[in-house]
Amino acid sequence: MIFFAGLLALSLNAGSQIVYNKNLPDAGKIIFSDSILEEISFDSSNIDSLRNIFYTVPGASTFAVKCDVDYNPQNSGVIVENKSGERIWYLKIRSENAKSLNIIFRNYRLLKGEEVFVYDKNIQSVKGPFTWMNNKSWGSLAVMPVAGEEVIIEYHMKAPVDTRRLEIGQVAHDFIGINRESLSKDIYYGSSQPCNVDINCDSGENWQVKKNSVVRIIAGGTELGSGFMVNNTRQENIPFVITANHVIRTPEDALNSIYVFRYESPYCEGPDGLTEYSLTGAEMMAEDVNTDFTLVRLDDFPPVIYKPYLAGWDVRGVTPARTVTIHHPSGDVKKIST
Repeated sequence: MIFFAGLLALSLNAGSQIVYNKNLPDAGKIIFSDSILEEISFDSSNIDSLRNIFYTVPGASTFAVKCDVDYNPQNSGVIVENKSGERIWYLKIRSENAKSLNIIFRNYRLLKGEEVFVYDKNIQSVKGPFTWMNNKSWGSLAVMPVAGEEVIIEYHMKAPVDTRRLEIGQVAHDFIGINRESLSKDIYYGSSQPCNVDINCDSGENWQVKKNSVVRIIAGGTELGSGFMVNNTRQENIPFVITANHVIRTPEDALNSIYVFRYESPYCEGPDGLTEYSLTGAEMMAEDVNTDFTLVRLDDFPPVIYKPYLAGWDVRGVTPARTVTIHHPSGDVKKIST
């Protein structure tokens, strides 16, 4: 992609974050119990083949295999009641040898006052709380991957209790390792070619504003790629994102994708980056297989803390003397090539 002068976008304030309470009655006993466990399995030979393709075929973007499931508080896990009378659903999902697991709620329609947390067995990587403010018009919600082969879902329910307000429809098994457990470099970090250097190296010095248009995409729980926010000709600050068609192929992929901002090393050849700045859900606006592009519109405009930037574009037919590419090659942290 070629970056031109863009427009810095205005944004909404980020919502408040609730502190997760790890001391709920009996929570420790429950999450370590296999009485709430659902196990899924995949063909190991198929996973080995996909892993080989990922590392050897240029442009390969599949990092996980998915399993369609039907888990809800009525047919799986356990519902407990704490001392205050609140009912809480716990479910543990395991897929042997997974580097991380990510889930997509097929049905997500929470009431005000309800909360959902998704975390690993050691409660070190907690996603949430997700609330009624995360409800989408299409009813589904994709969640960032959790490191390890086990993931726990914790749903704080309000009366009247309806076990169909929250249903898990997909679990994806990461066979590459896209989720780091610490800030140290992991198996996935640094997988791009040497021509791609960290955006905070000297090569990226003049691109520190425009770099914020670039996002890392986790598409449909299984595909990994790059995209960038782009303005329209009326400069209306609409959150359009352009990506590759081999990353987002269908409207369902766009709805169930996660768009990660500011994923970069904090300094040149530094440690891995943070993945906290993410949005989920978009509407597919246009796509073309032959030119390998997809245009989507994010469901929400990124909060100001995400540092959103809308790249510009030019159709005058003037060939630039020099081009710069900023992206997430092979899903790596943000890189620049000149």
